[in-house]
Amino acid sequence: MFSYWAKPADTADLAKILNEHIAGLVADHPRRFTGLGTLPMQHADLSIRELERCHKSLALAGIHIGSHVNGWNLDDERVFPILEAAANLGSAVFVHPFGSIRIALGSDYPFPLGERHPGKMIEEMELDNNTRSNLLADAALDWLALKRKDFE
Repeated sequence: MFSYWAKPADTADLAKILNEHIAGLVADHPRRFTGLGTLPMQHADLSIRELERCHKSLALAGIHIGSHVNGWNLDDERVFPILEAAANLGSAVFVHPFGSIRIALGSDYPFPLGERHPGKMIEEMELDNNTRSNLLADAALDWLALKRKDFE
Protein backbone atom coordinates (compact mmCIF):
# COMPACT_ATOMS: atom_id res chain seq x y z
CA MET A 1 0.00 0.00 0.00
CA PHE A 2 2.73 2.49 0.93
CA SER A 3 5.62 0.80 -0.93
CA TYR A 4 7.75 0.70 2.22
CA TRP A 5 9.10 -2.63 0.94
CA ALA A 6 10.67 -0.98 -2.13
CA LYS A 7 14.06 0.70 -2.46
CA PRO A 8 13.90 4.08 -0.67
CA ALA A 9 14.83 6.07 -3.79
CA ASP A 10 12.08 4.34 -5.79
CA THR A 11 9.52 5.02 -3.06
CA ALA A 12 10.66 8.66 -2.93
CA ASP A 13 10.10 8.98 -6.71
CA LEU A 14 6.65 7.40 -6.39
CA ALA A 15 5.77 9.68 -3.46
CA LYS A 16 6.70 12.75 -5.54
CA ILE A 17 4.44 11.63 -8.40
CA LEU A 18 1.52 10.84 -6.08
CA ASN A 19 1.93 14.04 -4.07
CA GLU A 20 2.03 16.21 -7.19
CA HIS A 21 -1.12 14.52 -8.43
CA ILE A 22 -2.90 15.09 -5.10
CA ALA A 23 -1.76 18.74 -5.03
CA GLY A 24 -3.10 19.15 -8.58
CA LEU A 25 -6.51 17.79 -7.59
CA VAL A 26 -6.63 20.12 -4.60
CA ALA A 27 -5.59 23.09 -6.76
CA ASP A 28 -8.31 22.24 -9.31
CA HIS A 29 -11.00 21.83 -6.63
CA PRO A 30 -9.92 23.83 -3.55
CA ARG A 31 -13.45 24.05 -2.16
CA ARG A 32 -13.91 20.30 -2.49
CA PHE A 33 -10.61 18.74 -1.38
CA THR A 34 -7.67 19.09 0.92
CA GLY A 35 -4.65 16.89 0.45
CA LEU A 36 -2.39 14.61 2.46
CA GLY A 37 0.94 13.51 1.02
CA THR A 38 2.77 10.21 1.26
CA LEU A 39 6.39 9.62 2.23
CA PRO A 40 9.14 7.00 1.82
CA MET A 41 9.04 6.23 5.56
CA GLN A 42 11.79 3.60 5.31
CA HIS A 43 14.32 6.43 4.85
CA ALA A 44 14.16 9.40 7.25
CA ASP A 45 16.17 11.91 5.20
CA LEU A 46 14.17 11.27 2.01
CA SER A 47 10.94 11.42 4.01
CA ILE A 48 11.80 14.74 5.62
CA ARG A 49 12.79 16.21 2.26
CA GLU A 50 9.45 15.14 0.73
CA LEU A 51 7.51 16.25 3.82
CA GLU A 52 9.02 19.73 3.52
CA ARG A 53 8.14 19.81 -0.18
CA CYS A 54 4.57 18.70 0.57
CA HIS A 55 4.19 21.43 3.16
CA LYS A 56 6.07 24.33 1.57
CA SER A 57 5.74 23.81 -2.18
CA LEU A 58 2.61 21.70 -2.63
CA ALA A 59 0.59 23.26 0.22
CA LEU A 60 -0.71 19.89 1.41
CA ALA A 61 -2.34 19.87 4.85
CA GLY A 62 -0.24 16.96 6.08
CA ILE A 63 0.77 13.39 5.40
CA HIS A 64 -0.70 9.94 5.70
CA ILE A 65 1.55 7.13 6.83
CA GLY A 66 1.17 3.46 7.54
CA SER A 67 0.80 2.09 11.05
CA HIS A 68 4.14 0.33 10.68
CA VAL A 69 7.16 0.49 8.40
CA ASN A 70 8.68 -2.86 7.40
CA GLY A 71 8.00 -4.27 10.85
CA TRP A 72 8.95 -1.12 12.77
CA ASN A 73 6.21 0.33 14.93
CA LEU A 74 5.82 4.07 14.98
CA ASP A 75 7.63 4.20 18.33
CA ASP A 76 10.83 3.05 16.60
CA GLU A 77 13.60 5.64 16.86
CA ARG A 78 14.09 5.55 13.06
CA VAL A 79 10.65 7.15 12.68
CA PHE A 80 11.14 9.92 15.27
CA PRO A 81 12.95 12.43 13.02
CA ILE A 82 10.10 12.30 10.49
CA LEU A 83 7.42 12.81 13.13
CA GLU A 84 9.45 15.60 14.73
CA ALA A 85 9.79 17.33 11.35
CA ALA A 86 6.01 17.06 10.82
CA ALA A 87 5.40 18.57 14.26
CA ASN A 88 7.83 21.42 13.56
CA LEU A 89 6.08 22.20 10.27
CA GLY A 90 2.61 21.94 11.79
CA SER A 91 1.67 19.18 9.35
CA ALA A 92 -1.17 16.83 10.22
CA VAL A 93 -0.17 13.15 10.42
CA PHE A 94 -2.88 10.63 9.58
CA VAL A 95 -1.95 7.06 10.48
CA HIS A 96 -3.60 4.50 8.21
CA PRO A 97 -3.70 0.93 9.58
CA PHE A 98 -2.62 -1.69 7.08
CA GLY A 99 -1.14 -5.14 6.82
CA SER A 100 -1.90 -7.78 9.41
CA ILE A 101 -3.56 -5.32 11.76
CA ARG A 102 -7.26 -5.96 12.39
CA ILE A 103 -9.48 -2.92 12.77
CA ALA A 104 -13.14 -2.29 13.34
CA LEU A 105 -14.86 0.72 11.87
CA GLY A 106 -16.95 2.53 14.44
CA SER A 107 -18.59 5.85 15.02
CA ASP A 108 -15.30 7.61 14.28
CA TYR A 109 -15.65 6.48 10.65
CA PRO A 110 -19.22 7.33 9.70
CA PHE A 111 -19.23 6.42 6.01
CA PRO A 112 -19.77 2.74 5.16
CA LEU A 113 -17.36 1.61 2.48
CA GLY A 114 -18.93 1.75 -0.96
CA GLU A 115 -21.67 4.20 0.05
CA ARG A 116 -22.86 5.91 -3.13
CA HIS A 117 -24.01 9.06 -1.32
CA PRO A 118 -21.40 9.78 1.35
CA GLY A 119 -23.08 11.14 4.43
CA LYS A 120 -26.62 10.10 3.48
CA MET A 121 -26.89 7.84 6.51
CA ILE A 122 -25.86 10.72 8.80
CA GLU A 123 -28.13 13.20 7.03
CA GLU A 124 -31.13 10.88 7.55
CA MET A 125 -30.47 10.30 11.26
CA GLU A 126 -32.24 12.38 13.90
CA LEU A 127 -29.19 14.32 15.07
CA ASP A 128 -28.85 17.88 16.25
CA ASN A 129 -27.15 20.21 13.76
CA ASN A 130 -23.90 20.38 15.74
CA THR A 131 -23.49 16.58 15.89
CA ARG A 132 -24.41 16.20 12.22
CA SER A 133 -21.92 18.91 11.23
CA ASN A 134 -19.16 17.30 13.33
CA LEU A 135 -19.73 13.89 11.76
CA LEU A 136 -19.90 15.21 8.20
CA ALA A 137 -16.94 17.59 8.20
CA ASP A 138 -16.14 19.70 11.23
CA ALA A 139 -14.17 17.10 13.20
CA ALA A 140 -11.92 16.46 10.18
CA LEU A 141 -11.55 20.17 9.44
CA ASP A 142 -10.58 20.84 13.04
CA TRP A 143 -8.06 17.98 13.03
CA LEU A 144 -6.50 19.33 9.83
CA ALA A 145 -6.58 22.93 11.17
CA LEU A 146 -8.74 24.06 8.25
CA LYS A 147 -11.66 26.47 8.18
CA ARG A 148 -15.10 25.49 6.87
CA LYS A 149 -15.45 28.83 5.00
CA ASP A 150 -12.58 27.78 2.73
CA PHE A 151 -14.77 24.98 1.36
CA GLU A 152 -18.07 26.82 1.00
